[in-house]
Amino acid sequence: MREFSGRRTFSIYDRFDAVSRYPRHHTAHGNHTNKLSSVSTKTDLNSIPSLEFIHRSSTADAQPIETARTDGVERHINLHRTAARLNGSGIMSERIRVERSGPIKKITLTRPEKRNAMDTAMLNALHAAFTEEPEPDDRLIVLRAEGSTYCAGVDLKERLAFGTTSNESPVERVFHAMEHHPLPIVTVVEGAAIAGGCELALHCEFIIASEDARFGMSLAQVGLAPTWFLAKKLMEVAGPVGTREILLLGDPLTARWMHDRGLIARVAPENDLEAEVAKIVGRLADNAPLSLRAMKAMIVRQLAFRDGVSHHDIDALVQTARKSKDSKEGMSARLEKRQPNFTGT
Repeated sequence: MREFSGRRTFSIYDRFDAVSRYPRHHTAHGNHTNKLSSVSTKTDLNSIPSLEFIHRSSTADAQPIETARTDGVERHINLHRTAARLNGSGIMSERIRVERSGPIKKITLTRPEKRNAMDTAMLNALHAAFTEEPEPDDRLIVLRAEGSTYCAGVDLKERLAFGTTSNESPVERVFHAMEHHPLPIVTVVEGAAIAGGCELALHCEFIIASEDARFGMSLAQVGLAPTWFLAKKLMEVAGPVGTREILLLGDPLTARWMHDRGLIARVAPENDLEAEVAKIVGRLADNAPLSLRAMKAMIVRQLAFRDGVSHHDIDALVQTARKSKDSKEGMSARLEKRQPNFTGT
């Protein structure tokens, strides 16, 4: 989204700030008052002048090795607890921001200069965020993105530079974690959600899109093919006719097209988008947490019948495409903004 990092856009969140488990005006040492006490939940940890971070990690296992000086008083600060109070989580990454407002966990993609393309660092941070155990009274996760692009998919430059080391798509473990996370996930799509970015949105329970949003799976246009797991999600939400349109043609589709076919929950003009988000977020936040968890697990299980279908031969075809000369040509052409020259090899 365009201005999420600079101001509060979800008025629904204000209802929960006072009861948040991570109060904004609280130091790591209870009764002491220092510069940390005025830091909001949106503060970048790098902006705190009294801290020189020795240990940065995209996971939640930071150790209490930090020493800070504030007003001449030396205090030992547990990095994990400090990160939790400032960012709403123990997850520390330059690729995403994690915050909490009462029963709502907010995850924001923060790589707008690269169109929020998912490199290894972002995928690791997202996996950590979606595998973190929720609190008993948590209700939902809200996923958003900074900038004019929701997510451009996997980072093609990184993929070209390092190649593929596994038969599994690098995004799969993140989407598995999202699918099996106990809480419903609401995502807000503004701008383009392409390839892995489209799948990122589709692995959320509710997609709320602005009218100018675009969705696309351009894999055929760059010489790639989705894994069984990724194609399964498209079949679940779009059916065979919609899946053919999305995959075989690969052209971007409007939010209205997606909504008319039941692939996304809501479409709204930009001026009405936040009000539409607030309706769904507010309703979920007021619902019973145990009911939400049971219902999400039930829906996921009832859609799992395709998991037992043998697909080794299909996997081999997908890998042939992924490791082909055409895939390298297609990704290079996309980065160079030219027409690819496919040869079927």
